Amino acid sequence: AGQAPPPPSVTVEPEVRRVSSRRPTKRGPVRSATDTSTTPFSIISVRVTLTGGELTRVETVELTGENARTQAINARAEPILREEALKAGSAKIDVVTGATYTSRSYRKSLQAAIDEARARG
Repeated sequence: AGQAPPPPSVTVEPEVRRVSSRRPTKRGPVRSATDTSTTPFSIISVRVTLTGGELTRVETVELTGENARTQAINARAEPILREEALKAGSAKIDVVTGATYTSRSYRKSLQAAIDEARARG
């Protein structure tokens, strides 16, 4: 008697963690906000958390690309933009070379989310 064939394997891609955070240096209320902006090729949505008015968490909630080239550019630029924003504590970050549209839209979404989180205080 033969054995039944093994069940087909299902490949599940791990969820990409697009979050950078750091401990706050001061106490205060915690406020979060999200904003979305678009490029001619992508949709970018960024969520920020402010602790005592200080940027303590940056999360890229959505980052689409209409084709493989855009997806590759976004995949390279996103972690740089996210980390630089957290280091700077603001949206005053440099454009990533070769990712001008992505960088500009990321900064726009980041600044709008920061403004919204501050307005909630």
